[in-house]
Amino acid sequence: MRKHGLLGALLALCVGLGMSAISPDTGAKPKPKDKEEAVEPGKLTQTPSLKPKGLKFGMSPKKVYAVYDKAIERDYLKKYRDVEPGIQMQRLDYSKKQKKDAFRLSYIAFDNPPSSLDGTKLATEFTYGNGEGMMKIKRKRKRRSLFFIKNRLWNIVDVYKLKAGGKWGPTFKSAVEKVEKKLKVPGLLVEANPDEGVPYSMVQWDDGKTWLRMMDWGKKVAISYSDLKTVKKLADLRKSKTQKKREMDPSVKSVLRTPKDTSGKTPKGK
Repeated sequence: MRKHGLLGALLALCVGLGMSAISPDTGAKPKPKDKEEAVEPGKLTQTPSLKPKGLKFGMSPKKVYAVYDKAIERDYLKKYRDVEPGIQMQRLDYSKKQKKDAFRLSYIAFDNPPSSLDGTKLATEFTYGNGEGMMKIKRKRKRRSLFFIKNRLWNIVDVYKLKAGGKWGPTFKSAVEKVEKKLKVPGLLVEANPDEGVPYSMVQWDDGKTWLRMMDWGKKVAISYSDLKTVKKLADLRKSKTQKKREMDPSVKSVLRTPKDTSGKTPKGK
């Protein structure tokens, strides 16, 4: 398997967010023919920094709002320098306020199904009836979703478009190749296997604190940062089964190991 360099590139190309690779079921016994040892995600020696400045796992939505208020203020500094006092500045004031308000209003509480995220790739990142929620923001050429459980931030998913000439290139393969040059730690490649409940391919790393995933979402690449301590407790935190059936139950499968990948191939592009 190739070495997938992600951390250095992520810190330079984008920002900062599940544990061992996906497995079919917690109660499933290994097949007799599977003699391979379980393989863990690539081990990083440095914790990925979350941005914007001040963002940390464990924060409440209120504290996350405060972090993004400051970030949005910084985003508008240059815009204010480029306009004269008067109507243009008033428009900037209004635009900035709208951006902050939209972020607050984006919060979704996953109390009971359905929600607007059912049927999307993000549906595998949450469950219903377990004190979970999500807020979203579009900023700096990416769409970010921030997930909470028991009122604490634990998972961040950034989504980028794949296109020729773009930052990540036209395919998932090109995106992986673009960042793998920056990291000298092998990542764990898990191939898509819908029959086993794995809907898309991903490459994974962790540093003992953060679980880092790069996921193939077709015409998009998703990069996820998750609090590893929370990931390991998901099965206990997600007691309620009030949810629609998903291809992948993140409260179980995301914390299990997978048989060793022996393909030695970089994920194929679409």
